[in-house]
Formats: sequence, C-alpha cells, structure tokens
Amino acid sequence: MTIDYPTIWAVLVLTAFAVYTMLDGFDLGVGILHFTTRSPEKHDLMMGSVLPFWDGNETWLVLAGGSLYAIFPYLYHTIIPLLSTPIMLMLFSLMFRGICFEFRFKTDSKYRWIWRYCFALSSLSMAFWQGVIAGSFLQGFNAADGYSTYNWFTFATVISGVATILLYGLLGATWLWMKLPHENAGEFRVKAVAIIFASLGLWIYNYAALHPVQPVFKLTLLTILAYGYVLFSTLKGYTYQPFLSTLLLVVVLFVNVACLYWPYAVPFHKTIWDVSSPIETQRIVFYGAVVFIPVILSYTIYVFYLFHGKVHKDHLPKY
Repeated sequence: MTIDYPTIWAVLVLTAFAVYTMLDGFDLGVGILHFTTRSPEKHDLMMGSVLPFWDGNETWLVLAGGSLYAIFPYLYHTIIPLLSTPIMLMLFSLMFRGICFEFRFKTDSKYRWIWRYCFALSSLSMAFWQGVIAGSFLQGFNAADGYSTYNWFTFATVISGVATILLYGLLGATWLWMKLPHENAGEFRVKAVAIIFASLGLWIYNYAALHPVQPVFKLTLLTILAYGYVLFSTLKGYTYQPFLSTLLLVVVLFVNVACLYWPYAVPFHKTIWDVSSPIETQRIVFYGAVVFIPVILSYTIYVFYLFHGKVHKDHLPKY
C-alpha cells in the first residue's frame, strides 16, 4: 500500500498552524488588549496570565514553518519571496515583542509603561501581518501574470489583517475572563461580546471578498454557529466555555480554509502534490515528526495543567 505523504503532511502543517493560532493567539490578544485598559495593576495580572505560556506557544510556528521548508520547498523558493516584506515585518514584531516582555519586568517602574505599550504595539503588529500573509495566500498567486512583490497589499488582505487582530483579541478577552480574578475580569467579558460582533462581520465580508464565485453558504453558516456559541457562553457568564468555544471557532475557521482550497497549496494553480519534495525526504522527516510532535504536545499539555486556575497578585514575579 502506498502512503500519500503529501496529504499527511498537508494535514500536519495545517494542524500546526491551527494549534499555533489557538495558543499564541490568546497571548497576542492579551498584548493587544493592553490598549483597552490603563490600570498598571491590571496590566501586571494580564502579563502574569501568559507568563508561563507565551514563548512555548511559538514552538508550533517553528514546527509549521520548518515543515513547509522541508516538505513543500516550492512555496519557499517561489511564493515566500513574494511575501518577504510582511514576513520580515511579522518576524521583527515577534522579536521586538520578546524584548518588550522581558524588559518590562526588569526596567525601573518609572519607565515600565513604555515597554508595556511597546509590547501591546508589537502584539498588534504581529497579528496584523500574520493576517495579511494569510489573506495573501487565500486570494492566490499567479507569478506568470506578472505578480509583483507588492500585490500582497490589497484591500482584502488588509481586512484579513484586521480580522486576525479581532480574532486574537477575542481569544485574549475570553482567556482573561477565565484566568483573572472576578473583580478584574468583568470588563473583558464585555469586550469579548463587542469583539464577537465586529469579528463575525469582518470574517463574513472576507469570505465574500475572497470567494465571490464559490458556494460558501454552508461554511459561512458553520462559522456563524461557532460565533453564536461563543456569544452564548460569554453572555451566560461561564468561566471556561467562552475560551474553549473560541478555540473551537479557530478550528472551524481552519476547516473552512481546508474545505475551500483542498487540494491546492497555491490557490488555484498548484496542488500539494505539485509542490512537495521527494517522497524519500517526506518519509525521513515524517519519522522525526512521529517522535517530536508527541513531545511538544506533551509538554504543552503539562504546562497548561501546571499553571491552571486563576492568576493573583502573589503569583506575579517580584521586581
């Protein structure tokens, strides 16, 4: 029996991106939500809620990016150069965000606000450029028709960037509602409700803009139902369900993408079989993935288990 490695790897890479979006999405959202509150004490609690998780969450981005390089090299030498500007801006934001996170805890209290808002700005920038990159892939490439290196900056990709900011903001708001003490968490429940309506509107608009001739009604209905469950659980005041249902929403969005574009790696020109590396390479890397993905998944689950529960002032690092 022949194993279809390109299909297996396409599922693994898409899953890695989905897990990254779910995990790093909430701590990027927490950073973005720094703009919405002025209380230094609340900022401390917000930062403390993601302190054990934020750097480990980015492991999934490394896994997805490394897998693309090894398994789908065509994307690296043909498509990635067309997106070099937003990718570099995203990576710069990622590096600067890490600097801000560490410096905020170590700098003098008089200047801490500077690093706090730099952290928020870099989180916002990283989310926006990730959305632009995703939107560029979704609208498709055609280098044969003279695709320029600036065609990634279109109205649809900008809307995709804003929609990603809102999605991460929703993940962050529901995370903070789950993690912060009740007296500090109430405002984030209200913000989550507002973000739900804005995010839903943008995602529906984005579907219509990127797929004007495709039958997307059923997928759009599924997305609306997922947003509806997030809204229901948030309005009911449940502790865990709003965040967990937002994670489910991310899964629904990725399933939508898979259904709309399968089996294309470059919509609608190259399939996953057209852009994949030799089968021998895919097989060898797959053996490594079988070992390392369970390890990454295990320590991710362990960290979330170890630091479950509410975050209080006495849990924060002393500085």
